[in-house]
Amino acid sequence: MLPLVIIGTTTGVLVNLMFPPIVLSICLSALLLFLTYGSTKNAIKLYKKETLLMKQKMEMPIEKIDRAKLDKEKFIPDIRAINLEPEGA
Repeated sequence: MLPLVIIGTTTGVLVNLMFPPIVLSICLSALLLFLTYGSTKNAIKLYKKETLLMKQKMEMPIEKIDRAKLDKEKFIPDIRAINLEPEGA
């Protein structure tokens, strides 16, 4: 890893000497926009996948839910299956 750090530092110093500050600012801004776009795209994709999975779990009958899996996953229980009436009523 150390050789990569040295190469990156040397390249950064040379680029900094070759280009004016406005060009460096534009390049770094473009890089920031590109990385933001990629991260946002991945976040939306992951959100849609997790939302679909959660909806599927909520529609699954209580009898078919594997209790061993629930301990390993963060599962939101189906509130329709919770008995809210006091016992003996």
